[in-house]
Amino acid sequence: MSGGIFKVMLLAALCLRCLSAGSEEPSGDGEEKWHKGIFRVNTDVSSGGESISSVASKANAAGMDFVVFSDQFLVECRYGVLPFRNILYRGISRHSIVSYGIEKYIQDIRNARTENPRMALIVGADIAPRYYWTGNPFSGNLTCNQFSEQLTVFGPEDPAFYRNMPVLHNEHVAFSMKSIVKGLPLLISLASVLLWIRSRKAYYRDAQGNAYRRKGIAGKLVLTALFVGGMLWTIDNRPLREDFGFDQYSRQGVFPCQQSIDYVGRSPDGKTGIIWSAPEATMKMSIGPVSLITIPYLDDIRACDGFTGMAGIYGDAYTALRPGAEWDGMILSYCKGTRKSRPVIVGELDYHGEGERRIDVIQTVVRTKTLSPASVCAALKKGASYAVTNDGNSQLELDHVSLSSGGSAVSLGGEIALNGPSQVEVSIKGGLDSKNTRPAPVASDVRMTIICDGKIYSEKMVSSAGFEIAESLEFNAPGRHYVRIMLDGDRGRLVTNPVYVVIE
Repeated sequence: MSGGIFKVMLLAALCLRCLSAGSEEPSGDGEEKWHKGIFRVNTDVSSGGESISSVASKANAAGMDFVVFSDQFLVECRYGVLPFRNILYRGISRHSIVSYGIEKYIQDIRNARTENPRMALIVGADIAPRYYWTGNPFSGNLTCNQFSEQLTVFGPEDPAFYRNMPVLHNEHVAFSMKSIVKGLPLLISLASVLLWIRSRKAYYRDAQGNAYRRKGIAGKLVLTALFVGGMLWTIDNRPLREDFGFDQYSRQGVFPCQQSIDYVGRSPDGKTGIIWSAPEATMKMSIGPVSLITIPYLDDIRACDGFTGMAGIYGDAYTALRPGAEWDGMILSYCKGTRKSRPVIVGELDYHGEGERRIDVIQTVVRTKTLSPASVCAALKKGASYAVTNDGNSQLELDHVSLSSGGSAVSLGGEIALNGPSQVEVSIKGGLDSKNTRPAPVASDVRMTIICDGKIYSEKMVSSAGFEIAESLEFNAPGRHYVRIMLDGDRGRLVTNPVYVVIE
């Protein structure tokens, strides 16, 4: 009998070991490979038109290796009137992860992994930490500003992480001193009840036992008003609810966004990232007499720190990737030590469903040894990737890109440390996707730009049929430097993340 129990226990232990091993990222010293994927995908959980399962299957059929799902986390807009703005308000809301169910959303993505075992399917969410009102409803110029200023969080699969996200209207129970203090107006109501009870007691009884009570109607009205006012004040304060320190009635600069960035940065798993979405997009629309306006927010991005990066290539017009523009400015700040985070870029698809755009038109290509959600997230955070668009028939690809010196070599997102002034070799090899035959693409000229420390180092025309370039760069000044590459042609655009050089 004891031997049978031992065998059962041994078998259970082996099963648990296999399950735990399957949940970890595969290890080993295999060769790094390029993996194509799509970043920022909306499904019918929020503003998309297709299910999570359908999107995953479609991406798989298109040859994608990973998908970062990022349905809208919470879509709600409220305007209240004084003195009880949290009670006397009108609002609108849309389908979101919160209304769908956070646990169900995560589980649906896990189920899609089972259906598509070849792919890395990553849980993510689009968050809009704040918006603010200007104008007046009685003047007809009420405007909701920056409602679509969004960031994409990717990686975490813990429902509690999302429930505690510091996003406007993401209310949850919190037993902090501040949340308890917000319930103090309830004491006014309790005091009015005690005074009411006291007023009902006899203040005099005569010898015959007759009781005489106060009959002042004014006092009773005052006590009633105090009771109702205290209750409304308490409800409007929302006691035992998390207070993020901002609301929709004051601008408060980038504080709400920075708070969300800091929250993501405290995630203990090390795989969680946060990317600014479509920073140069403009949105203008009206819902009845209310205007909703979102203007480009590159200034907000520059004012924040600690985020993973921003969308570099996306469906709207963008200029931040130009040599010496905003992205280079942020990278240079990181190199000088005035910015703590390394700002990477991704290709942002912003897919909403069939008929809007192809599922592979904008891609992010990462370089990893293994293909798993953890390895893809790590590559995205590090910048071991490039963003690329295509013309629907073929697209530019990189087979190899590296910086090397003295026998050491690193690729995108890497850093090479050198002692003193050094010469560094830049090696780039690529061309049109050779696996795409719909029909065979015709070669054309492509402009290659090599950017070093925010300035154009070289610019030349290469053939999209295939190119192999070697350049030598001299680095003399101590400190951190970087090199990045842009390719522009009629097949699309390709932009890499930087490779870094540190001169001791």
